[in-house]
Amino acid sequence: MEIDALRKRDSQLRQETELVLETVKILANCPDGVGALDKIIATISDGLMVQAYLIVDCINHDSLVFRHVHGVRVPDHWKSGFFPAAIFKKPALIYDFTRLPKWPGLTVLGESEISSGLVAPFRNGDSMSCIILLRTSFETFKTTDLRVFKRLIPSVAEAVNRENNTKDKLRMEAELRQVQKLEALGTLAGGVAHEINTPLQYVGSNVSFLKDAFESISCTINALSKQNPEFLRGPLDNIDYDFLSHEIGLTLDQSATGLQQIARIVKAIKEFSHPGTTEMEVHDLTDIIDAALTMSHNQWKYFSQVKFEHDDSPYLVPCFADGLRQVVLNMVVNAAHAIEERIDNEVPEGGASAQGNISISIVRKNDHLVMSITDDGVGMSEETEQRIFDPFFTTKQPGRGTGQGLSICHSIIVKNHGGKILVDSELNKGTTFEIWIPSVSSDCLAFEY
Repeated sequence: MEIDALRKRDSQLRQETELVLETVKILANCPDGVGALDKIIATISDGLMVQAYLIVDCINHDSLVFRHVHGVRVPDHWKSGFFPAAIFKKPALIYDFTRLPKWPGLTVLGESEISSGLVAPFRNGDSMSCIILLRTSFETFKTTDLRVFKRLIPSVAEAVNRENNTKDKLRMEAELRQVQKLEALGTLAGGVAHEINTPLQYVGSNVSFLKDAFESISCTINALSKQNPEFLRGPLDNIDYDFLSHEIGLTLDQSATGLQQIARIVKAIKEFSHPGTTEMEVHDLTDIIDAALTMSHNQWKYFSQVKFEHDDSPYLVPCFADGLRQVVLNMVVNAAHAIEERIDNEVPEGGASAQGNISISIVRKNDHLVMSITDDGVGMSEETEQRIFDPFFTTKQPGRGTGQGLSICHSIIVKNHGGKILVDSELNKGTTFEIWIPSVSSDCLAFEY
């Protein structure tokens, strides 16, 4: 009996070692990290008979990024930051779901029930990550599985770090190309805006002068008409004075309004083309949103109406204004594209055009300003929602999207501003992005005035 036990033990150790060596071999064959994590997880799933798994990154202590999800439904409250913190603190352990109530809201796809899970945190650069393996078979994980799992965690951690390095490199290259492109466009646009601004000022002044002068002339003619109506009635009727008086005044008012709109566009272009600072400065978030809406007006005006809700109080944030303007611009353009896609799917060719809705609001929550951008566009599936911040991932048609916009937005908000982005989307219903940015109270800035 002892010999049989030793043989069984030796066979188990040999299988464990082969599994560990297989993951090490995968790492050796994928030095740049591309595809290594997928292959390692597939190897672990086969070796430990895993039916579902997820790998989760913890960002800023209260925000999760779902790196890999397979066969499991992620609870909504996890996406909102309410998750069991123990998964990032305790060493590798087994959860027996046959004896525990449903571990907080975690379920697998289909009709199967989770029998047990293996959970282990590991260091991921400056943050923590966690891998959760789930079984739906009757047989639960055993301590021997836990022992193997612990031996495999270093390979998983190394694959994740290599994947991060590769993604960071690709993102930095993409951001560099984007910055160079925007810098060239910004220089050109800033120069054009400057050249437009000078004639715009004197044209605006001339229109204002003509409006005032015409009002004075009209008042004088009306006064003379009352004093000597017989003398002026004929000449005034010959030139259709009543019609001209009304139309000239209306024309001058419309010209003044058009010039004001051009001035707002020129101001927005100058703000966007202004070189960014290397240090945070305090800006009013409403001004940033207004500038982004002005710049993106041509993208959404044909398909949607934009409603920006806020009160008159300042919404001050220490930020990199050019970065936040880019975030809002990307979010609004994406919302417009989602609405356009839904309309194209619903309205038959040649049918009556329809419009969607984009609503933007700002609220204060504790020490954050929360900007919500909601659209009633095509929405996203759960699988798409989990990947939208991955570099180069896009669901748009070729030539319309590069898959860099939301990845850059996530980097700007999370890494540059210490905030977070929450997403709530339903397919064919719409999407809401919540952008959390650490705020500063207007009372704190009283010394500046």
